[in-house]
Amino acid sequence: MKDSTETNYLKRFHECGPLAFDTLAEKVYIGREELPVSSPEFTALYLLAQSGGKFITFELLYESVWDVPYYQDLYDSPEEYTPPVGRDEARRQMENMMSELNAVGKGRAHIEYEPEKGYCLRL
Repeated sequence: MKDSTETNYLKRFHECGPLAFDTLAEKVYIGREELPVSSPEFTALYLLAQSGGKFITFELLYESVWDVPYYQDLYDSPEEYTPPVGRDEARRQMENMMSELNAVGKGRAHIEYEPEKGYCLRL
């Protein structure tokens, strides 16, 4: 039987290929190098890592990471609804994360984007 220290470690740290995720501190490492990410970027990268190499649409990432229904603004008037993070800002954050990971990943990890499919973490 695992002791509580080992169980807590396994809940906190997750590895996916060359990436290591510290879910408590919301930090990502490639080898020993930390990848600078914001909290939403951490969540998006963690979701991509858990997808098993499958594409995740921007709409699903937006709803999962920023906790905002993607099409909410179609149903509410602008006076009634202002998202905490707009889609343009969310896309910019995704692009920043892709740039950081692709630079630090040095061929070990990168994010692909295809307009019709979405984002995919390649390890």
